[in-house]
Amino acid sequence: MSEPSKEMNSLLEALGPAMDDLVRVSFDPEATAWTLAFDDDALLLEWDADLDCLMVQALLGNPPEHAQLAAYRAALAFNGSWRHQGNARIAMVDADGDLALMVELPATGLTTQTLLSVLTGFRSMVQAWRQVVMGVPGEVTVESDAAPFAFKV
Repeated sequence: MSEPSKEMNSLLEALGPAMDDLVRVSFDPEATAWTLAFDDDALLLEWDADLDCLMVQALLGNPPEHAQLAAYRAALAFNGSWRHQGNARIAMVDADGDLALMVELPATGLTTQTLLSVLTGFRSMVQAWRQVVMGVPGEVTVESDAAPFAFKV
């Protein structure tokens, strides 16, 4: 996989001053991915040169046994409505059952402001989905420009 452009690197570096709780932006050249470390969380932004996009990812956790069925059903329903979710989806990312929320973000024309807006909305989605994955009952609603959704577990 080829390296991201200098413009993409600059874009990610510009997030630092724009996000109050962003502690560190680091780049792993082997994975062609950035880690955005926040006060209480982290996001992975993986560069895909073939698709000219960033795959934004966040771990949601491993559902406890009592919440697995509800979490998996909610994730499948969410995935089925991907067109209404900003192309976001949930996947099991390891053999232990950890789930992750991810979304492809086209790089063409991407600005710092757009990236900031998408990441802010994405982080709200992550917090809501972590409640579902951990089995917190009730209705979860997230409204953002990046991907509005509402569901009840």
